[in-house]
Amino acid sequence: MRKFWNLMLVALVTLGAAACTDTEENVDKAPEQSAGLSFYAEIVDGTRAYIDDTDGDKTWNTIWEEGDSLHVGTTGNDPFVFTYDGEKFTCTTNGVRSLLGQDVTISAMNPNRDSKAGKKGWSITSTTVENFEENATVNLTSDTSFLRYTYNGDSDITFTVKSAAPNNTCVFQYEDDLYEDVTISGVKGENFIAFWTQSLQAISATLSYSIDGVKCKETELSLVAGKIYNLGILTEAKPEVEMTTVYFSPSVWNVDGAWFSAHVWNASESSDVKLTDEDADGIYECEVPADMTNIIFCRMNPAYTEFGWDVKDENDQVVEDHLWNQTADLEIGIAPNNYYYITDWETGEWSDENGVKVPEFSVGIVGFGNWEVDTDMTLEGDYYTLKGVAVAATNNTFKIRISDSWAENYGISSADSAEAVAINKDTMYALVQDGKNMQLAEGTYDLYFNYTTKEFYAMTPGTTPDELGVPQYKIYVHPYNNVWTKYNLYSWDAVNTQLTGGWPGTTSTVTETINGYTYYVWTMPRSATGASLNIILNDGTAQTPDFALGTLNKDYYLLLNGSGLSIVEDKENPEPEVIEGEPQPSTWALAGEFNDWGDKVMYTTDVDNLFVAKSVTIGAYKEIKIKEVGNWNVSYGAGTNYLNANIWAKIASGGGNISIINADVYDIYFDYNNKRIYVMKEGVDYTTATEQSTNGAAPDLSGASWGLCGEHNNWGSNDTPLVWDGTILMYVAKNAKITGEFKVRADKSWSTNYGGKTITVDAAAGTVLTSNAGSNCKASKTGTYDVYWDFSTKKIWIKTPGSAAPTK
Repeated sequence: MRKFWNLMLVALVTLGAAACTDTEENVDKAPEQSAGLSFYAEIVDGTRAYIDDTDGDKTWNTIWEEGDSLHVGTTGNDPFVFTYDGEKFTCTTNGVRSLLGQDVTISAMNPNRDSKAGKKGWSITSTTVENFEENATVNLTSDTSFLRYTYNGDSDITFTVKSAAPNNTCVFQYEDDLYEDVTISGVKGENFIAFWTQSLQAISATLSYSIDGVKCKETELSLVAGKIYNLGILTEAKPEVEMTTVYFSPSVWNVDGAWFSAHVWNASESSDVKLTDEDADGIYECEVPADMTNIIFCRMNPAYTEFGWDVKDENDQVVEDHLWNQTADLEIGIAPNNYYYITDWETGEWSDENGVKVPEFSVGIVGFGNWEVDTDMTLEGDYYTLKGVAVAATNNTFKIRISDSWAENYGISSADSAEAVAINKDTMYALVQDGKNMQLAEGTYDLYFNYTTKEFYAMTPGTTPDELGVPQYKIYVHPYNNVWTKYNLYSWDAVNTQLTGGWPGTTSTVTETINGYTYYVWTMPRSATGASLNIILNDGTAQTPDFALGTLNKDYYLLLNGSGLSIVEDKENPEPEVIEGEPQPSTWALAGEFNDWGDKVMYTTDVDNLFVAKSVTIGAYKEIKIKEVGNWNVSYGAGTNYLNANIWAKIASGGGNISIINADVYDIYFDYNNKRIYVMKEGVDYTTATEQSTNGAAPDLSGASWGLCGEHNNWGSNDTPLVWDGTILMYVAKNAKITGEFKVRADKSWSTNYGGKTITVDAAAGTVLTSNAGSNCKASKTGTYDVYWDFSTKKIWIKTPGSAAPTK
């Protein structure tokens, strides 16, 4: 600790001199009879705080105490000392009534720096009061800021606040002294630590705390005098886990906007890790704990942003297609052979960074009597071509194959039961994956195939598809109030033909500027001309709702406002008219279970950086979060959960989901500057909200219906019931058979389920399950067990029958 003794000495000497020195004029003046003078003082920002534990209930006290003193004086004269008597501040010194009607300055006489952890600490900003009156109410502000925290351990805690500005030192007050950093020992529970900054303006600073000398957390703050900074519950730093890196080359998997994940496990636990390619070299990588032994590489559906196994119904039919492809169970490769290369759609091979031979991309014709070997086509502009193809009267059927593999092949979409469908010369066809064989009449043809749009033509030799005169149209999109980094167009027609490729569609690589406005441009395939189109704009994760574009018989100009699409009437002025004083859409959105975690765009208010989503219907105990429009790169949640109505709570970047207790229609406000969320009943003024800094009441679960569904019941509807035990406040299934993977679910429905973890049998600590996880649970060993489920904490225990019940 570094003490500021000089600072303290100068302050005390100065204050003592001011309080004890009388002028010569006062000495000569005859005593004046006075009944005294009083005034009331209120600290308007409410930050003067300490824990009052006199009754053992640790209440938060913000009132004046008897004996507190303030200086009140006029310019150039010694101040009078006013003392708090339990109701107001009073001075009986002779001459004090000369202050009446004057402009006076009120400041702290003695900051009472007798503070300990959990006790008071304060100082008052000098305040000028014009035309001072007796028994007036004076509003004062406090220079003191506070760190508010809870710690239940036995170790020493060291707090440090470092200002980004060298001349703005942050000073803690503790046990009569001032410190740049302060260590506190033996104080448990909720406490406040007072501190000051030399500047009363907002300054940037770094706050950190250490427990037993080990730094546990560091965070950036914008410090403003007279505020409380809530650190929540302090916890020890987690021990570092040794990690190993695994590399992955997706090869043929890297199409249709797929992303890649690794499911890793050992004998006792498992986890899921997203693979990333930050240096864009085509090799994806992730770090996994070094004690993990096994891995499955997974190709994921871009419609979902989190890992999950496919969700199936009771008939084993996929109802949520999370996982497109996966490898078999693999042992994790050991460096340098920790690179896994996909060699086809199902298998791969471990190797080093020099790689293994993987199939090269090619487009070819297979058939015409030879269904084993492809004849490669040549890329010319937008088309792969094979010219001068002589077709006989027999053996005249064929298909398009990619990379000499049936994994990706294209033919005609037809409900006809025949194996082949006859096609005509000089006609456009839209091919589909695994379509029927194409059949041509005897003759010679130039074949054209557009891999992007899947258009196919069998042309008269020497002619091209352009000569058919089929018009081709474009779609223009101007992004307004949108933060996506790329724009994909996914489209389909009335018979669900995908006209710009499979999800997420085609990424625009062309822009066009019209009257200063930038449009992203897609040239639509000729096969789309005349079709009735529906489209979705997306960035691979976030998306707009389905948008009915209409018949593609012209160029379309669209406005992407937040996550909503609309047709532009004037392409030279696509953006909506901004009316001064009217709310405007912002780059922030409210997402939650009420809208399947989509974007409800928040609007500006008449307060800077305060945004609102009005008239939002939220069900009981449903979760919400604040996010950027169009992506989850930045989101805000709360450490406080189960929020009531007409309250505000602190939120933080990356915080957890927020559960709203009561079903109602709400106006949700986001205060970006102060990082607060306001949960207001519809139409209620947000300024009337009070703070909710602790979790509200969790739902009463005694009437809910929970059960275990898994391999033990063939994933059917006869779940093993979990019965409420009011004594231990948990759900229990005694002598439950656990034969493989399973999940915990509510009301025999997959709408609410928990899984994603391996549970160690007879572990003392419960395992926290993941809400609506794609992956299942499994026990560390199969058998018959007592299963305990605590929904309030999402923890599960699997214990040997007859053993003691767990404690929360």
